[in-house]
Amino acid sequence: MMTEWRRHREKRPAGEFLAALGDSGVPEVDPGRRPAAVSLGIAFLLLRALSGVLWLIDLVTNWDTVVSMDPNGKWGALAFAVLHIGWTVLLLALVRSLWRGSDVTRLVVLSWTTVNIIVFAVGYFARGQQIVLSTSLLALPLDILVLLALSGRDARAWTRARTELRHRARGKRRATLS
Repeated sequence: MMTEWRRHREKRPAGEFLAALGDSGVPEVDPGRRPAAVSLGIAFLLLRALSGVLWLIDLVTNWDTVVSMDPNGKWGALAFAVLHIGWTVLLLALVRSLWRGSDVTRLVVLSWTTVNIIVFAVGYFARGQQIVLSTSLLALPLDILVLLALSGRDARAWTRARTELRHRARGKRRATLS
């Protein structure tokens, strides 16, 4: 006879139907205990933000080279750097929300990393874009690791449980205020 623990730890088949992904056959989780997969996903997302900071440091240290290649492109490079800073701040905000256990944030991060991986692949296969350290060699593996870490059943169950706890607590606060 299969124990409860073993039944929930079985691997899912590769051809699992989409309808089965939304089933309630997810193991009960302790919403207070963060799974290792979520912690790793957060760590990889932090490293992804750090890779953006490293890119900005590379831009600042090689600013003369960037400007000498295209003197009129100085403002474009500066605008791109400002957008990159904003993107890094957004990543840090996503890390904070994911740390709290937001399921919506987990889905946003999963969607973003999927799109980012597809963009890298299209750039590589269709346009011959090189994957080098200064542009994407650090970011692409981190995106793949974030995708793998946050797409597991434990991560899904924990973020759903945390989101449900927050909704119940918010409903209780509203009921007491009325």
